[in-house]
Amino acid sequence: MVLRPLFLSLANRRGLRDLAMKFELGRTMSKRFVAGEERAEAMAVVHQLNQQQMSSTLDYLGENVEDSTQAQAIADEYKRVLDDIHRTGLKCNISIKLTALGLDLGEDLCFRNVEALCDHAAERNNFVRIDMEGSDYTDATLRIYERLRAANRHNTGVVLQAYLKRTAADIRHLMELGGLSVRLCKGAYKEAPEIAFQNMREIRRNFRRLASLLSDDTAAQCGVRLAVATHDPSLLRWAWKLYQQRGESNPGMEFQMLFGIRRDLQDKLIQSGCPLRIYTPYGEAWYPYFMRRLAERPENVAFVVRSLLNDLRPARNR
Repeated sequence: MVLRPLFLSLANRRGLRDLAMKFELGRTMSKRFVAGEERAEAMAVVHQLNQQQMSSTLDYLGENVEDSTQAQAIADEYKRVLDDIHRTGLKCNISIKLTALGLDLGEDLCFRNVEALCDHAAERNNFVRIDMEGSDYTDATLRIYERLRAANRHNTGVVLQAYLKRTAADIRHLMELGGLSVRLCKGAYKEAPEIAFQNMREIRRNFRRLASLLSDDTAAQCGVRLAVATHDPSLLRWAWKLYQQRGESNPGMEFQMLFGIRRDLQDKLIQSGCPLRIYTPYGEAWYPYFMRRLAERPENVAFVVRSLLNDLRPARNR
């Protein structure tokens, strides 16, 4: 928790981002959490995950585009991803960030890009998950999600964050739409104490409360599909019991984890017969994502440092 504010601050430093992305050293460090810079690399990783009985969701990295041409380029890349998934038969869908699709340029432009992606995915029997970004975008993200549902784009879901104090109210509102598909995570952005829990014990408590809300009898009647997204061992133990209790009434319930993080826990979930989907990012714009992963857990920092030192050791000492 001490290092978290530092890394979250560094994630938004454009100068450091540009510097890190210029050098091979930065790319080497990011490979723990990013499945390469090219689509072909990412598809190969998804194939390996499928072979290990894990499905995936692909995220083409990029945030806060500055013009509509960039937004269209990212949308086009996602369409190629959906085409490749359909052609290869991989068990995989896509996760998108709205600021990568033009949200800063206007909600209508962003909505049109996302709507087109949902249509492209539907034609290929696939699904689009809308990631949640910082709290400045929460209202706009939920408005776009509701617009999609109102326009009969039902092959879409959203992400909600347990550290935001508003999330319980958001869940109750969204459940009224029917057929809600939600990935519940802790949250990975720097937020003010007025709107977000800061203490990990409080965040865990709220996570359990929200997951219970998303899997109770009322949620089942509303057709809620819950994806539990966490690497926290205590939450995973609790959520596994919840899955045993509620799996039959919530057939779409699954666990989700990030590529490269807690592979030991991923293996245990698979061995227990639990459905697991791996969030698999790729692309050249890896720096902000990489810094947020370092902010989440001190073990991630230690792993990168050990890997870096090992790479720098003379070959004769290895």
